[in-house]
Amino acid sequence: MNDDPGATRILTECPAPDELNRFQSADLPPERLESIAVHASTCRQCGSTLEQLNTNSTADFSGWLQKTADLEDYPAEEQIKELERRIVHQPDRSMPEQIGSFFILRQLGQGGFATVYEAADDAGNRVAIKTPRADRIFTRDQEEAFLAEARTALTLKHPHILPVHSFGRDDSGRCFLVMDLVEGNALSKANPDNLSTRDKTRILSQTAEALKYIHARGLIHRDVKPDNILIGNHGEALLTDFGLTQQRELQSEDRNQLAGTIKYMSPEQLQGKADVLDGRSDVWSLGVVMHMLFMREAPFVGTDTLELRDEIERRPVRPLRESRPDVPAWLDTLCRKCLERDPRDRPDTMGDVLEALQTPQKVIRKRIRNTCMGIAAATILLFLAVSSGNIRKNDSAPQ
Repeated sequence: MNDDPGATRILTECPAPDELNRFQSADLPPERLESIAVHASTCRQCGSTLEQLNTNSTADFSGWLQKTADLEDYPAEEQIKELERRIVHQPDRSMPEQIGSFFILRQLGQGGFATVYEAADDAGNRVAIKTPRADRIFTRDQEEAFLAEARTALTLKHPHILPVHSFGRDDSGRCFLVMDLVEGNALSKANPDNLSTRDKTRILSQTAEALKYIHARGLIHRDVKPDNILIGNHGEALLTDFGLTQQRELQSEDRNQLAGTIKYMSPEQLQGKADVLDGRSDVWSLGVVMHMLFMREAPFVGTDTLELRDEIERRPVRPLRESRPDVPAWLDTLCRKCLERDPRDRPDTMGDVLEALQTPQKVIRKRIRNTCMGIAAATILLFLAVSSGNIRKNDSAPQ
């Protein structure tokens, strides 16, 4: 149990159905909202129930509360199941025809907060449009956070960061941002078995380059995970989703706030120490991504929030080579260094991680180059020797 009165409280049981409804409409104290959000990120039942609630019109919430008033008569562990049984599924709202000056072509994906569409402008140029989900209630703070993401991403210009071109609100007040359209998928959709060690190392290196770039600008991503690493049209890695990106000089305002995806959170981020985070927290998260690429699973796989948190804070990370002897020893060492619980024991900067990822490749290229140069030199010497022998032979021949 965490004795810090300001820390996020970890739930030991599922919230009551009426509280899930209130969570959906943000009608709870901030600390309770955070606790339920963390719980729902690892509890399949509550996560599924919230997704189902999201599909229902927000105008029906008061009716839902009336329909579920008798659920208190059920045992706690049966309340969620009974609520799910009573849910009348409604179709999602129809896809908008237009957002701003862009015509919507199709839906590309949807997360807990936002939907991404493929769209086109009057000239037929195709882009991706990201906008908050139409079937959820958002507070003014949440909408401002969305626009803050857009403002941050708009300033970032790097070959391995998904470009954001503009943002704004349409006539209905809906906020949106305009991004490059990427034909590829998120890294989370890739099958690691289909990627060579060289491919995996390249993806990690390019992601590290992007993170090094934002760290140099005083930013911390705080949500590095395969879902937020896109594989672009030419196989390049593109870092995206800057909704939780934090300015280091503003960290003191975020003390005891918990944000991110728990499976990828560093121990200090998980403990709500947002005011002391630095780039080494992103180093940890990239270490988790590294582990997943080579082991096909995260290093911590607890089945609920408490178990997962305990593993992140206490369970030793097993070497990759225990199960995968084909993983290069230097990669195994780097992964474990990134996943050191004490930030002081991790690589100091993302630049150090990048150098470690690139150095073996440079050594290999140098060896190949030296070998080629050696073969070329030997060939030249052999040619000269043969030529010299032929000349001497010709000189000694009788006239």
